[in-house]
Amino acid sequence: MLKEIKKKKVYFIYIPLAIYWLGMAFGTSLPSSNLPKISIGDKYLHFIAFFGLGVLLGLALYAQEKYPVVKKYYGAFGLLAASLYAAVDEVHQLFIPGRQCDILDIAFDIAGAIAGILIIKLIIKKYFSAVLNYL
Repeated sequence: MLKEIKKKKVYFIYIPLAIYWLGMAFGTSLPSSNLPKISIGDKYLHFIAFFGLGVLLGLALYAQEKYPVVKKYYGAFGLLAASLYAAVDEVHQLFIPGRQCDILDIAFDIAGAIAGILIIKLIIKKYFSAVLNYL
């Protein structure tokens, strides 16, 4: 079974990350008038979205084999990638009608990514390190 997972790592790890990240990019490219009204605050949505990105990015960077340094420091590289994306995404929103660039959004994005990466680090350390090292 592990050999099958290894062969299909792209389908189980990389494609879900790509779809999730593209969905985030699409969602933040919509004008504010096209967004549904949600009762929870904007900052919570930022945290939740980047929590998911942190989990998927951490897992993908840990599972890859091409760059040993990235695998070893997957948490730091994941946080760097998520933080850069958060900043670029906020600047990008300056050009979207009804959207704005907010430094607090970036802070909540980074906090969510940190939480997601920490969760995946705990899960990998506690349950899956032997399995994922095999992959």
